[in-house]
Parts: sequence; C-alpha cells; structure tokens
Amino acid sequence: MYHGEAGEIEFVAESITGDPELDWYVEEEGGGVMISVAFGPVFVKDPHADEDLDFVSRGDGTKNST
Repeated sequence: MYHGEAGEIEFVAESITGDPELDWYVEEEGGGVMISVAFGPVFVKDPHADEDLDFVSRGDGTKNST
C-alpha cells in the first residue's frame, strides 16, 4: 500500500547491474524502489523511512496476464 492505495513493487535499485535504466536510480538517487499504484509510478528512496508505504503481503512473483 502506498498512501492508502494498493500497489506493486516494480523494481528495487540497490546496486549497479549493467542495466542503464536501473543503474540511473542508483547513481542519481542512491537507490530505492519503484512502486506502481493507481495514480502512477512512485519512486521511494528510503522505503524504511517512508510513512506512506506499508508492506502488506508478498506476491508469488508472477504477473497476471489477464
């Protein structure tokens, strides 16, 4: 949940991976997580300190394609 809206973590940027899109978040922002919510994507630099972010469950790692 982010700011009361259900969301899904799209990626975690913690270290340089060789993927220019992910590496940009590490180099420019110091890392963090990208969350997809109804009102759009949100990048959270420090998920442990963000009071609007609540981890409520873990998915099975697959995307629903329907």
